[in-house]
Amino acid sequence: MSMKNVIIWSLFILLTIVPLAGCDVNSSVMFVDTNETEYYEFNATKDENQVEMIDFNVNDTENYNWSIISAEIQINQTFDAAAISVSLKTPVVYVDTDGTGNYNCDGANDHIQINQALSYINGRGGGTVYLRGPNTYWIDSTLNIGADTVLTGDPTAEIKLVANAGWASQVPLIRGNIGADNIVITGFTIDGNSESQSGITKGQGYYNLILFQNSNNVEVSRMRLEWGTGDGMKVYSGSEIKFLHNDVYKLGHDACYILYSNNGECAYNTVMMRTNSACRITCGSNITVHDNVFYSDLSGGESTGPAIEIDKTNTGSTAVFDDIEIYNNKIYSINGAGIWMFAGYPDNVIRAKNVNIHHNTFSKVGQYTANTGYSNAAIVIQNFDNTIIENNVFDDGGHAAIKWYVWSGHITQQKAEFTTYVRNNIIMNNDGVSGVTGSGVGIWNTQPSYAKFIVQNNNIYNNENGQTYGSGFTMSNNLNVDPHCVDQTNSKLSSRDYHLKSKVGRYSSGKWVTDSISSPLIDAGNSKCACSSEPSPNGGVINIGRYGNTAEASKSGSSVPIADNSPVSNAGNNKAATAGSAVIFDASASTDDKGIASYSWDFDASNGITSEAIGKTATKTYAAAGNYTVTLTVTDTSGQRSTDTLDVVVTTAISNQIDDSLTVYDNRLREAAPSTVYSDSNYIDIGQAGTRYRDLMWFDLSEYKTTDTISKATLSLYWYYPAGATRASDTVVEIYRPLEWDPKYVSWNSRTSTSTWSTAGGNWYDKNGVAQGSTPYTSLKFPARTVPGNKYYDFDVTQLVQEYVSGKNKNNGFFLKARTENGNYIAFYSSQWTNAAQRPKLTVVATAASVDDSPVANAGDNKAATAGSAVIFDASASTDDKGIASYSWDFDASNGITSEAIGKTATRTYAAAGNYTVTLTVTDTNGQKSIDTVNVIVSSTPVTNTVSVLYDNRLVESSKTMVYSTSNYLDIGKSSTRCRDIMMFDLSKYKTTDKVSKATLSLYWYYPTTATRTSDTVVEIYRPVEWDPKYVTWNNRASGTSWSTAGGSWYDKNGVAQGNTPYTSLTFPARTLPGNKYYDFDVTQLVQEYVSGKSKNTGFFLKARTENGNYIAFYSSEWSNAAQRPILKVTAATT
Repeated sequence: MSMKNVIIWSLFILLTIVPLAGCDVNSSVMFVDTNETEYYEFNATKDENQVEMIDFNVNDTENYNWSIISAEIQINQTFDAAAISVSLKTPVVYVDTDGTGNYNCDGANDHIQINQALSYINGRGGGTVYLRGPNTYWIDSTLNIGADTVLTGDPTAEIKLVANAGWASQVPLIRGNIGADNIVITGFTIDGNSESQSGITKGQGYYNLILFQNSNNVEVSRMRLEWGTGDGMKVYSGSEIKFLHNDVYKLGHDACYILYSNNGECAYNTVMMRTNSACRITCGSNITVHDNVFYSDLSGGESTGPAIEIDKTNTGSTAVFDDIEIYNNKIYSINGAGIWMFAGYPDNVIRAKNVNIHHNTFSKVGQYTANTGYSNAAIVIQNFDNTIIENNVFDDGGHAAIKWYVWSGHITQQKAEFTTYVRNNIIMNNDGVSGVTGSGVGIWNTQPSYAKFIVQNNNIYNNENGQTYGSGFTMSNNLNVDPHCVDQTNSKLSSRDYHLKSKVGRYSSGKWVTDSISSPLIDAGNSKCACSSEPSPNGGVINIGRYGNTAEASKSGSSVPIADNSPVSNAGNNKAATAGSAVIFDASASTDDKGIASYSWDFDASNGITSEAIGKTATKTYAAAGNYTVTLTVTDTSGQRSTDTLDVVVTTAISNQIDDSLTVYDNRLREAAPSTVYSDSNYIDIGQAGTRYRDLMWFDLSEYKTTDTISKATLSLYWYYPAGATRASDTVVEIYRPLEWDPKYVSWNSRTSTSTWSTAGGNWYDKNGVAQGSTPYTSLKFPARTVPGNKYYDFDVTQLVQEYVSGKNKNNGFFLKARTENGNYIAFYSSQWTNAAQRPKLTVVATAASVDDSPVANAGDNKAATAGSAVIFDASASTDDKGIASYSWDFDASNGITSEAIGKTATRTYAAAGNYTVTLTVTDTNGQKSIDTVNVIVSSTPVTNTVSVLYDNRLVESSKTMVYSTSNYLDIGKSSTRCRDIMMFDLSKYKTTDKVSKATLSLYWYYPTTATRTSDTVVEIYRPVEWDPKYVTWNNRASGTSWSTAGGSWYDKNGVAQGNTPYTSLTFPARTLPGNKYYDFDVTQLVQEYVSGKSKNTGFFLKARTENGNYIAFYSSEWSNAAQRPILKVTAATT
């Protein structure tokens, strides 16, 4: 009924809302004032003359995803009126191509529909535009984004510029409205389609991908930005700028370009540069550049710009640089500088200062062949003061690792004094060039009169012309020694590992390993620098290099040895279980100062077996009831041992059952009505909305015995209120054990007819037995801004139900309350609700006993091996219904030894060739055994030979009858026509009994050298039908004999003619540039078939899985350089 019929004053609800097509409000309009503020009367539930809940909603008929996010009730008793102010959550609109979106594109002028979506969101005051994938959205005009807008989409959604767009310079693909704040662009791909823009010179401002002007709090994240002619993200005069987690590939200028802005972050990006820089900052402060990977291509004519550029070329301006931090970046394979920083000012006032460059690696940068002066070092500096360069690795910076250089003709020559601090760095392998005096050094100072360097505790090693060139240096405690990095010469620059070798411990892929030597750079850094982040032992002095004062710093070998204390074993708490159910044991709490080498478990001290399982965790299934003492023995790396015991009480298992008990009582407690008994409400409520609410529930557990073990007990409550609305605060519902109460009399103040709660609102115990404690038996969080669904929500009350069933505590039911009680009112249906399918329920599960079957041993398949190589045996396929207690292996039935190893897996190395019978014995937890055997055929030690190619022929569809037997290359895939290949190697030296353990076909990359392809090339190898190299063509396999299918006839690895399951394959991604090197195909199975005589040796048939826009080529046997011809390496053993 209407609320004015149940309370003594009229109640109106004031809802301020922007009129919206397709969006109406479920209410009745009372009147509209001149400001078009609408007044609504709503229906509400009632309790006597009090309004408890007000139900209202917005009917969103066009799927714009509006929802109510807050509501405030105001009651004015003087004017007998009440008002509610309602805020609406901003909408999401979807863009698609299949007609299911709010806006739908057709692949032509898609900018129209996307801009309509963005305009709609802007008109609503903000929201989200979501681009669905997999779709390419072709645009021929700029997309305009307003404030408070998120432009996002599926990772398979792509915005792409049309070919030959013909736009003017400085017109971007995406533009934030000038002055618009709070914009996020995230999650999809932008393709600038640079290769299809005729006559456009990169770096001239054409088709920048994203532009912001005078905007604050903008973010570009988790994007793929590719094939641009200009910048990726360009920002003028902004603040709070984020460029994060992006994958950037071959743009036409700077990937991230921030101008005249403060408070920016460029982090976690991978950028392949091809024109200018990865990150560029023009005048700004409080900016960080960290955890990025920046690289280019030294040989492919790619970018000659720096990875990071910090610049100011307007010498008349007094804009400042301050507090810029560059750290944790990997920069490699760049012709330009790693970092180029320069500034010019009209006077000698220092305004560019406080740049901290630390914990970066620079590998083969500054490699430009032209001597520009500013390109040819890892870091190039001009007119910055208090620059700190520490704990970096410079591995071949070109002419120098660090260089002070004046960019003449562009920058006013300030003569203020500038200081650069260089410490704790590895500076090595700067080769320089013979024609440039001063090059090939660690640090080069071209302006010693006003540029000063403080150089401390660096390792300046193996530089062609020494440590420094020029003057102005204050040098102290620098080294010139081999740093002994783990892998400082890897030809794959991105894989070089600059961790320092250590006898004591060195970090490697998440674990600590040791080396035979220790680097002299450990503990060799500046003693005034912090080293608190280095792991122990650290010698109290920072390490030189990239990992100094980090958690990955190599450990010190010079510290005082620490006493090796005995381990402390901890088997965990005593346990209770039912017969036939698994018991899990965990020794994770055991400790040792040097590390624990092994864990051993004895599950029953009375059975005479002292070790029944190994490992930090173990599982045991006890078949019979009883009391068992379990012993854990831990052994440390020095052989010292410690034991701990725990007791396991095993009871007889009860039958499996799931019991949906009926609720006997549930009562509401309401602070505003402290004496009222609420035992017949349709709902139970929790939290606070004007007053506090709590609840009591009780279920009948009398059918369970005190010896029963409850494996799972779940209290399920069905959501009632609010429906479709959020709240001001989170609601964390907690469950406690209440004092005894009487459902006929319980209220906020009283628990029985004669007894009050000692604390109004209820008395309870927490799971630790603490009265009014704050550690609930269970809890569940309902976030304020999330709209819960109309469904059951489950609370795990296993511990409390077990306490009641076992008799540890009397069954007093459940006490439900909110952790905090303020603006977080919610409700669930009660046992009085008419729909039985939505009432509270308690589901109790107990495990059942079963028959103990004998185990089934499974030693795996028969094996073939070579003498001297390890053979791994695995009994994982063995089974038992109650669990396997032990595994025992006999590796040779003829030697009289019946148990040579224990454990689920075992390894054996056979010294001599022969046939061996291996026996596995498994024993289950009840002592029942099972045996299985496996045969091992051991052949002699394998020998690897390189087999030369006899013939290789090309098959070209456009020249169907042409024999290509003398080409310098083999080609695969399709550009304008399809190409396939066929090869033959001589395997006649092998016997049919030989065992091929490895056969590798290696092909050396030929084409393309610097270009990508429109499609991936998946090269597949099959077994061809017999062919003649003198006559084989696209149409024919021999003289006068055609292929049954033009282009070649083959069998796949399953013997299927023209099948599609190759013997081997290798994928060459379309957008990856392969290196000039061998690529290996594993042809072991096919070569073994040829050697064994299973199939006649007809060689290898090579084709692409799909043949469209994915043409590639390798060198052939006719190529002049023998070191790049095809080779087949075969490793085989004689049995």
